[in-house]
Amino acid sequence: MGQCAAHPVFNLLNGDDSDDSLLQALLIVALASRQYIFVADSGTNLLYRMDDMQGSNLVSYDGSALGTAFSNPSGIATDSRGRIYVASNARVYRFDDMLGTNQVEYNGSA
Repeated sequence: MGQCAAHPVFNLLNGDDSDDSLLQALLIVALASRQYIFVADSGTNLLYRMDDMQGSNLVSYDGSALGTAFSNPSGIATDSRGRIYVASNARVYRFDDMLGTNQVEYNGSA
């Protein structure tokens, strides 16, 4: 990981949209209390996290810790504990980090 300035996510965030293979359907960008930037891409079904706009420490996660990967992620939020919430697959996922630690899913069923 580390500095990834040539990664398409950073090219797009820095105003370079010349590469059609980068983010396919950027839906949301969120800032976390721990100063992370999160980007959800519903075209690639990935959640990206980076430390800054230069792309420091880029990581991605597909939501598959419990076997069901993201599909069309449409929302991102974080709470005061730093947990990450993603709306996708008609569910809300909650996890502690970009490895999916302690991931739980809520699908509206009682």
